[in-house]
Amino acid sequence: INGRGLITTSGTVVTGDETNFQSQLRTDNAILAGVSTANNKTREEMRVITMVLSPISISLSSAFSNDLKNPTPFTFINKPRDIHKEHATKAQMAKEEQEAIESQAMGTYRGNARGEVVYREKN
Repeated sequence: INGRGLITTSGTVVTGDETNFQSQLRTDNAILAGVSTANNKTREEMRVITMVLSPISISLSSAFSNDLKNPTPFTFINKPRDIHKEHATKAQMAKEEQEAIESQAMGTYRGNARGEVVYREKN
């Protein structure tokens, strides 16, 4: 996917010009850019994004072989989503939140089929 804007790098820090990294990129996506070699040729290199810091700043897992000193177009590849893991994580967080609420409870009210309300205290 073509990235919006241009990038420059200094080590593992990427700075964007007219980019919006927060809406376009996620941690663990791959970013690709043309890097100049010693013999003035361009070689495309790929790096993994470790943090999306702002609309104009991201951090990479490792630096490109040469810093991108001139604003350079880039492309990126989205990391495939693990839907099962996302659902499991969401369910686990909901369970932990419910357990936290219940552990803080001083007492609970519960109705039964006859319309009676029972008050129980947690020991």
